[in-house]
Amino acid sequence: MTTDIATTGRVHAGNAFFQGDGNIWGTRWNPSGAWLWDTITAQLNTHATTDYVNQTFVRDIRLGSLESAQVWKAYGYGDQPPYTITGVYNFNHDEVIDTIFRRPLQKNINGVWYSIAYL
Repeated sequence: MTTDIATTGRVHAGNAFFQGDGNIWGTRWNPSGAWLWDTITAQLNTHATTDYVNQTFVRDIRLGSLESAQVWKAYGYGDQPPYTITGVYNFNHDEVIDTIFRRPLQKNINGVWYSIAYL
């Protein structure tokens, strides 16, 4: 059996009450009584401020400027941080690649771009 209860005011249960907008007043989250939404907002603001998030976490990633090197009868590239291979070109369509392309992988933390290192 299901029953709906409707009111144009608050729903009270003991010292707590449920507001029409969904907010709840009670003493569970504050001994003096507080709105649940305000308590959640205050807790989040003290733990993860916008400044903290911007200064601590990666906000964006990008590939830096393109570099290229000849591979056939040339030095090519070794495994060097922070580069990632972005292209391999065989201009004469034979069995040997001719040119290789790479770009540095970069991350943005607090508005500053850093090249990514490796372990």
